[in-house]
This record gives sequence, structure tokens and C-alpha cells, in this order.
Amino acid sequence: MKWFAVAIAALLALTGPSSADVARDAAVCADESVSPDRTIDACSGVIADPAISPDIRFRAYSNRARAYFTGKGDYDRAVADASEAIKLKPGEAPARAMRGGMHLAYNEYQKAIADFDEALRLNPAEADFYGSRAYAYAQSGDTDKAIADYSELLRLRPTDANAFYDRGGAYEKKEAFDLARADYEQAIKLQRDYAGEFPDSCFGMTAQGERGLKNWPACEPSE
Repeated sequence: MKWFAVAIAALLALTGPSSADVARDAAVCADESVSPDRTIDACSGVIADPAISPDIRFRAYSNRARAYFTGKGDYDRAVADASEAIKLKPGEAPARAMRGGMHLAYNEYQKAIADFDEALRLNPAEADFYGSRAYAYAQSGDTDKAIADYSELLRLRPTDANAFYDRGGAYEKKEAFDLARADYEQAIKLQRDYAGEFPDSCFGMTAQGERGLKNWPACEPSE
């Protein structure tokens, strides 16, 4: 956020106590180490100044939204602030994704999908956006679209173990067990911890002489 530091420095260079107060608020608002309450108070001071630039106001709304969401668990105020940030800079994909993530956390899947649709329109190369939208699709029951998004994520980031595992789960819901098994095995190869998601009875020696999910899904479930 180099531009934000430059903007604060410019504010401090202005004469007058009110400008200095706003500059101090802007510095605190941008400081990720301060408490949520201090962030909210400082960002509110910035937002209240009618002379502040749109860029700094955008950042203040964004930072206050995060503080409300992560620090206070206030979904409504967080979404309201994220929406104000989007109004100020509608072409900012991360702002759309931030609000989409808030909707996702509160099971507002269709709202999340709409935000990630727009975020991806603005930045179609961001793998994380596909992963978030895929999760929203999966939770809302649209398994085919979830698989398509996980596949696009893997095209962009082909060693993502989480995406392989999650796409495997989507294939399993469709009872496409061979495809699910292949994804699960790839997830295990990339991140051995995923082997713990299956009971030992699922594993066996494959025709290639490797240990794999030979017995899945007919294996005994873990107790």
C-alpha cells in the first residue's frame, strides 16, 4: 500500500490541525496491528471528513469493513462498508471478492456467487476467486459449476492440493468415483495430510505397485 503511505504523507504536509488529525486517523486506519475498535474509530474519522480523496475514503471503508467482520463479527456493518467501497471503486476486483467472502462465511451463497462473478470479470486470472466461487456453487448444490471452477483453479495453480481434494468431493457427489479417486490421490501426493481423511482399509497396492485408494469407495468407514 505504498500509495496509501504517500497519501498520508501528503495529508501531514497540509497546514491546519484538522488535516493533521485526519492524517493521524488515516495512519491508524491503515495499521493492521491495532485493535478492531481503534481501526473502526480511526477509519470513521477519515470517512467523516468530506475533503478526503476518493482513494483514501475507499481504503478507509475497506479497512473498517474488515475490522467489523473479523474483529467484531458484525456482518451487516461489514457488508455495508464493503458496499460503500465498491461504489467508490467499482473496478476493484479485491473489493468485490472481500464482500463475496463475507457473504460466503454467512452462507449467503447466491450473493457470494454474484460478487465472485464480478470479481472474475474484472480479474479472470485470480485462482482464489475460482476456489471461493466453486465452494459457493458446491454448497448451493450446483456441483457441475463447482467442478468447472475447481478445474479452472487447477489450470491456473496445478499443484493446489486443496483444489484437488475439493474437486474430488464434488465428483463423489456425482458418483463419478474414478474421477473422485484420481483427485483424492493427487491431493494426497501433494499433501500427505489428506491421507488421514480416509481409513486404512481404503488403501491398497495399485497395478503400478504404488499405495493408493485401491479399495475406495467400497472400503470400511472409519469408526
